[in-house]
Amino acid sequence: MLLTRFDNRRLCAVPLASVGARRCAASDALVATCRQGAAAANLPWALLSVDNPETARRACLLLDGSWAMADATAAGRWLIRGRALGADLARWRPARDEEFWDAGWARDTAALRGFVPRRNTLVVVEGALEEAGRSALHELEQQATAWRHAVRVLHLRNDRSG
Repeated sequence: MLLTRFDNRRLCAVPLASVGARRCAASDALVATCRQGAAAANLPWALLSVDNPETARRACLLLDGSWAMADATAAGRWLIRGRALGADLARWRPARDEEFWDAGWARDTAALRGFVPRRNTLVVVEGALEEAGRSALHELEQQATAWRHAVRVLHLRNDRSG
């Protein structure tokens, strides 16, 4: 698990250029809600919902450390990566609030079946959930108590979701 990377087969990382501003009250509140109960993974699973795609993208970027990496020098980026690796190695302790998460858009909700988080994770799913997608999310929810990391699934409602 240590050498595994962000699950690019199931999740798509959010590009920095996809948001107009770094912070807003809605994204700060969403990040706080995601972090609630996540440090000790005593709330291993939560399904959240928002209407604004930019709020969802901004929350991903705030949680995954993209802004910290963008602002850091080359040496600072190595330090950030080192801390993330150290946190991944520290399997004996719960995750800490200041640690970065994996965060991204689900490429296909049904393909989330079998997903296992390597660290606390925010997964954004968009639009209407078909039966296969609902089934995959239900399966993940059932498996969540066995994970040592929290997963937050953010349903982005839009015109296609009714």
